[in-house]
Amino acid sequence: MRDNVIFCRIPELENHIPADVRVFAVVDSNVGKILSQKGFFLSADKMFILEASEADKTLQTVENIAKWLLENEAGRDAWLLGIGGGIVTDITGMVASIYKRGIRFSLVPTTLLAQVDAAIGGKTGVNLGGVKNVLGTFAKAESIVVDTDMLRTLPQREIVSGLAEALKTFIIGDAQMFERAGADLSEDMIRRCIEIKSDIVEQDRHESGLRQMLNLGHTVGHAVETLSWGKVSHGEAVAAGIMAAAQIGKRLGACSESVAQRIEEKFLHLGYKSVPKLLEAYTDIPREDCVEKLMHFIRNDKKRKEDFVNFVLIRDIGSVKVEAIRVAELEKLIHDLCYHR
Repeated sequence: MRDNVIFCRIPELENHIPADVRVFAVVDSNVGKILSQKGFFLSADKMFILEASEADKTLQTVENIAKWLLENEAGRDAWLLGIGGGIVTDITGMVASIYKRGIRFSLVPTTLLAQVDAAIGGKTGVNLGGVKNVLGTFAKAESIVVDTDMLRTLPQREIVSGLAEALKTFIIGDAQMFERAGADLSEDMIRRCIEIKSDIVEQDRHESGLRQMLNLGHTVGHAVETLSWGKVSHGEAVAAGIMAAAQIGKRLGACSESVAQRIEEKFLHLGYKSVPKLLEAYTDIPREDCVEKLMHFIRNDKKRKEDFVNFVLIRDIGSVKVEAIRVAELEKLIHDLCYHR
């Protein structure tokens, strides 16, 4: 999977697309402005400017882009670019995977979160009914162009959001990198994230087993993100979900108290908040209703099977496992986490 990742500057992008194809680009509106200010203009046949937000990550947006391609006579030999953060890369990949039963596409992730996680691995998706990524496909991009210079254009909160996904990856597969990682990631750390995730994806492209490890922190994190829609970033929610997973793992005997404490210390030191603190700060939900509302979204999670949720538990920094936990037991664990710590 990592064989399709290219580190280069965006102006060099055209060197990695055949010269004889029609190129169509879906571009985040903010990224479009930045590229214009830098004096770089895409020589795409057409550009679809997207105001990328979770509210726009829907089937309606997929349909709008597909109609745009159709109106501009994009054939099966067309090449679709997605330039922006994870929302843009998710939507672009989904459109490309279903338009005329599939056209070639490339992704240009411009946020840290997209570079270390969202654009890597061949998953696409949109939200439905307020639940994240319920609809989606698996589709491998022809190329993923990573321009680390774009990270200098990001607000600090975007860096913080992406850093959480990087730390997640290091908890899964590289204890030394976890200890090294600080408020800013070097290019070698970004490369290491891509390497770890790509190696896992290569062994399990369709998330039937090993790849589920990459959901560390996401079961609880997605629920928190959905409850605080628009106020808590994906990375902030995932960080809270990872801290929750560490505490749940400690209670289930998967990891030691010292491991759970070290993970929590790292995230808190970097400014992340726990699940109770995030909900307290960013929602108006009464304290007594928080667990039930979290569980509503967890019950609708893709990782649920019958009365169980495939939950990622931390064994040690650099080692995790997936374990089926009964929904009722998970609810009790989350209740204890929120009210009895």
